[in-house]
Amino acid sequence: IVSDGSALWASEPASGRLLKFNPATGETVETVDACTGASAMPSMLFDGAALWVACSDENSLARVVRDSSSVKEAYVVTRMAVDGKPGQLEMDGEWVWVALEDSARFQAVNGKLQQGPAVTVEGASAARLLRFDGTHLWGVIERGTEAVLLKF
Repeated sequence: IVSDGSALWASEPASGRLLKFNPATGETVETVDACTGASAMPSMLFDGAALWVACSDENSLARVVRDSSSVKEAYVVTRMAVDGKPGQLEMDGEWVWVALEDSARFQAVNGKLQQGPAVTVEGASAARLLRFDGTHLWGVIERGTEAVLLKF
């Protein structure tokens, strides 16, 4: 569940949709097709302008923004293929970062869906968790049977 400041959003992996809820009533007020079909959706975030969703079964990210040209409330979904299975998402104030689980790296993406810096750790078998503490990003990779904490 993530808040965009006025509504709550939840993922529905069985359909690949996002559900928008009125927080006062709990009523579903909108649905948006974020992924192209049923897909695990392990993480989503709001960056102040758009919702981001990891569509892990499709190896893609979805960026969802309100269509300001529409009279009726509508959303534009833009998808971006990534080089691996996206998991955890995090925002550092400039970039949206994604932990690419099976390629064992962390990739930055901007609001124009352009790739930015990446962090790869030699010998890592998976990239898992990702958090921003206000100064640094912290990620957890797996190396053999060990979980290793990284600061970058």
